[in-house]
Amino acid sequence: MKQITAYKRPRPVIQLGDTLFYVDAQSLYFIEVADPENKIDMGEARSFKDHIELWYDPAIRNNYKGPFAETLPENILVYWFHSFSALDPDGENAKLDELNPEWRIASDIRLPLAEIAGRYFL
Repeated sequence: MKQITAYKRPRPVIQLGDTLFYVDAQSLYFIEVADPENKIDMGEARSFKDHIELWYDPAIRNNYKGPFAETLPENILVYWFHSFSALDPDGENAKLDELNPEWRIASDIRLPLAEIAGRYFL
């Protein structure tokens, strides 16, 4: 049975190799634009204190399935992300809304607002 998901919001797009993927921080997947059945589970990526490391295999358009070694195969592309949620802040907010809808309670804390490349950050 083919799974169909109705997306209710636009998602950012990232390119891995020659393939475009939607970034979905709500479900922690990269979802291939041309083939939504192909998903890269970020739970399978390598997580470090300051970044997430994805070993991408362009032949299968997914996570590298082989053993991790000091020398990786020539065809494997390595991507680093500081924060998956920063790639899709709307998805991160949607996930937090599901987990605890009260997280958006108004606060008296006034953080400065900065605009970077057309996006606003506290």
